[in-house]
Amino acid sequence: MNGWIVSANDLVVGTVVYYAADGWSGDIGDAAVAADRIAAKKLLAASESAVRDNRVVEPYLVEVELCRGKLSPLRLREQLRHRGPSVAQAGG
Repeated sequence: MNGWIVSANDLVVGTVVYYAADGWSGDIGDAAVAADRIAAKKLLAASESAVRDNRVVEPYLVEVELCRGKLSPLRLREQLRHRGPSVAQAGG
């Protein structure tokens, strides 16, 4: 099953976050999933209040598939964002 979720960056810590039923989460598994484009646009509109509240920046739609009970982004860019930094963090 394919669907859409909303992704953005948290303005406080800069991490990737996903719009969930109860706010924003760093776990893609918590993301609210829209089954079609109309529902996806409504989900994106609902997420915009966090932009006005300066909690996230630039939310946008990400196409995902549900495979074996887990959400997985379809595009490589989103797969990389989901996995996190691909280089070691300095001083960590």
